[in-house]
Amino acid sequence: SSANVGGDLSLDTKAGNATLTTGTVTGASLVKASGDATIGTLNSVGAATLTAGGVASATLLKTSGATGNVIVSGARVNLTNVDSSAALTVTGAAGDVSIGTGKSAGVMTIKTTGVGASAGNISVATSLASGGATTIDSTGNASLATTTSVGAVDVKAVGGVQAASLTSTGAGGGITVSSGNANLTAVEAAGALSVTAINGAIVIGTGKAGTTAGLKTDAPNGTDVTVSTSLNSGQASTITSRGNARLAAVTATTGDVVVNAVNGEVTGIGVAAANLEATGGKVTVNGGTLA
Repeated sequence: SSANVGGDLSLDTKAGNATLTTGTVTGASLVKASGDATIGTLNSVGAATLTAGGVASATLLKTSGATGNVIVSGARVNLTNVDSSAALTVTGAAGDVSIGTGKSAGVMTIKTTGVGASAGNISVATSLASGGATTIDSTGNASLATTTSVGAVDVKAVGGVQAASLTSTGAGGGITVSSGNANLTAVEAAGALSVTAINGAIVIGTGKAGTTAGLKTDAPNGTDVTVSTSLNSGQASTITSRGNARLAAVTATTGDVVVNAVNGEVTGIGVAAANLEATGGKVTVNGGTLA
């Protein structure tokens, strides 16, 4: 179906699927189904809600008004392009959430809530951009392309986190990653940077923090922390590894550099030595072998 509505739009299918091919709405929009709910293109001035008992999907879902929150929920969610003029909330209740491009002028929350066989992964193919804080919370894995947030970035995953780029730009906006394991190509926090791997390794290509930086592996079986290019912090940098610490370069501008690797060794990458520098503090290596 198609709709061109001068007020609010409500398409609510009590039994079965709902499909809106195109829609232009000057008020608020609701597309809801007990089965699958599908939107081709929807432009809504007011808030837009897409809810499905099955798969919630949209090729283009966009709002333009000051109150244009976008809320999407379904057992699984598949969004090619979602653009909210206010806040954006996406929930997969019993499966994966897949997003091509996601934007919000306000805060952004993307999560999966299913557990066990219903646990869901979060994948972003192209980019996420938020005008406020960004929260990613996955009961499976999280695979993120480019993520930029004016506010803080908080990423949690029961499984692994893979990210091409995580950036917070607002004053004091920190980045926190807590997951089974973490592989981050580039991460830059305006405030503090904290990465914790509960049962796996941490690999970071390039990391920057406006204040403190902390990388930590928790698994008792000796998992490594690797910085393949550089980690730079405005204040202290602390590396805590239950395995080895493989560090190309770690630099703290005003604080200390502390490396703890009591069960392994502290080295550079390949045959190179670790380059540890505390411009306004001291360098401390606790335990392990320094090479």
